[in-house]
Amino acid sequence: MDWSTDPRSPTVALMNAEWIAARMAALGNPMRLEIYRQLVRSGPGGLAVGVIRERLDLPGSTLSHHLRSLRDVGLVRQERRGTTLLCRADFGVMNDTFDWMARECCIESGDGCASDGSESHGSESHGSENTTNKSRMVRK
Repeated sequence: MDWSTDPRSPTVALMNAEWIAARMAALGNPMRLEIYRQLVRSGPGGLAVGVIRERLDLPGSTLSHHLRSLRDVGLVRQERRGTTLLCRADFGVMNDTFDWMARECCIESGDGCASDGSESHGSESHGSENTTNKSRMVRK
């Protein structure tokens, strides 16, 4: 077994946790979360920077700062088309990020996992199955 790439390796798990933490930190800012939400809602086609700026009524420099933070952790990809800068959510990174946490759900309880919708945990449920499964619906 090659522990340098095996996801069960403590080293790989820690590296994954560091990336997940960086992504979560980027999304921890309310404005960045809203920018990202707009991009996720727009689907694979993404949005032009100008459209995001108009929708959220942000100065260009502020939007650029927030987009750089999202891009630096891999949540957003940018592509220039002529004079337009197009931004897209990287759905693979999004799914990897949230699936990483979902895989950990209830792992030590032995009661099944509340996040996969297979077990009902009543008022202690971690969320509805529809919410969890939506993150897995969009694939690039």
